[in-house]
Amino acid sequence: MSIKTRIVVPMVVVAFIAASTILFSTILLFSRYVESNIESELDRAMLLTSNSIEMKKNQAKFAALYVANDNMIVKSLVNMNRENLLNRVIEIYEDIALSVLVVTDRRGVVLARGQFPDVYGDDLSDRIVTKSALEGTHKAFVTRGPIIPLVIISGISVHDEQDTLVGTVIAGFRMDTDEFVDSLKELSGCEISILADGRGIATTLLDECGNRAIGEKALEKVMELMLSGQVVTGQFNLFGQEMLVRYTPLKAYDGELIGILFAGRFLAAKHEMIRSFIAIGLLILLVLLAISVPTILFVTERITAPIDKTLDLLHYDVLTGIYNRRYFEENIKRIIMSLARSGSALSLMMIDIDSFKKFNDTYGHKKGDECLKLVAQALTKSIMRADDFIARYGGEEFVVVLPNIDEIGAHFIASRMLDSVYSLNIPHAKSNAAKFVTVSIGVTFGVVEHTQSGDDYINCADEMLYASKQSGRNRYSYRKMKGSSHNHSACPAADKE
Repeated sequence: MSIKTRIVVPMVVVAFIAASTILFSTILLFSRYVESNIESELDRAMLLTSNSIEMKKNQAKFAALYVANDNMIVKSLVNMNRENLLNRVIEIYEDIALSVLVVTDRRGVVLARGQFPDVYGDDLSDRIVTKSALEGTHKAFVTRGPIIPLVIISGISVHDEQDTLVGTVIAGFRMDTDEFVDSLKELSGCEISILADGRGIATTLLDECGNRAIGEKALEKVMELMLSGQVVTGQFNLFGQEMLVRYTPLKAYDGELIGILFAGRFLAAKHEMIRSFIAIGLLILLVLLAISVPTILFVTERITAPIDKTLDLLHYDVLTGIYNRRYFEENIKRIIMSLARSGSALSLMMIDIDSFKKFNDTYGHKKGDECLKLVAQALTKSIMRADDFIARYGGEEFVVVLPNIDEIGAHFIASRMLDSVYSLNIPHAKSNAAKFVTVSIGVTFGVVEHTQSGDDYINCADEMLYASKQSGRNRYSYRKMKGSSHNHSACPAADKE
């Protein structure tokens, strides 16, 4: 691995980790922010619901006061004319859009109902709203009704001109209507439900069929907490969707739990917001990396350029321009370990220029250096793959490393090298092998084993090089690494005249 790669990779990894950590932290904070916002919306929804109930209480009080001061109502009560009383009650009931309008006599027995004209004669004197009115106080209550599950009502006493009690008026509004919860949803943006006896009596929630989820029962654990007066906030799965919800107990005047207020927000919107935020965050991350990586590369290039030049000097032979012995020794161990793991073959060659000392003595060292350069170039052109390499081993000796090359490939390349060098036509009058410069080659090959080393291949190839020289030079000799046979075979090159 190059110095540049060793610097760039960790820097890019650190930049990526840092940017990813920042993005993850920001997403986490954003998620908490969104959830906090939803909780704030639930707070607001509950506050709006409470305010709406208080407004309905005031409206009920005004409505009761209005009816109690109606001349026809008072006159009908004084004269005990039920027919006139009922007609007027129905008229007022429809005019001011009340949900509940009841008129009783001074004992608390119903004389007329606007919402149920045919129902009368029942005794409401034990009801808190009736008791309060008969006692002369004017209050509003959230309570259970005899027919309606939850109602906001107010009672007031009715007196004649002599200030004699002649009856009571009870006016109010139902809480189990679609209009009530729909108006709260429109104001708060949250789903709203009213529960009585642990079941939904009015809700904006829709079930799987798309109908209002009336009658849906609250969870037992929620009911337990409601009975103890606690407010419950949490994440629940309702109708197949995750919601963040809040349950708040609704209590009567005496502290009895008579209902539950529910506000909730589906988390699909939260998840969609987070997904959008992640998409934007990833885009920003890519932009940052697109900016930072070229910067890192530029800085690294400036830092490593002098180092690379120094390393080039360490790994390359100054004269021939090919790899040097240092490079060979640093890489042969890694190559053998890699090939041993995969059970692959390796071919290695030791090459020597024939009678090179005589060449220097005859033509001079300057010509000798030119000869080394030309031979190195010819040998380099004889290998084609990226994994193959040739290095100057020392003096006029070269070593060739051919990973994943078997016996047939080794024969072919050795023969081509002999021909390439001979085809240079460099005159060599003092050579005993030919009239031009030639080389002798020692070749060894075989499947690499874990017990083998670079020295094993060098020693074997060196023996084969010696065999080529003994056999007349300008040829190659070979032997398979595996086994203990010392039989040599020589393959002379074609004569070049």
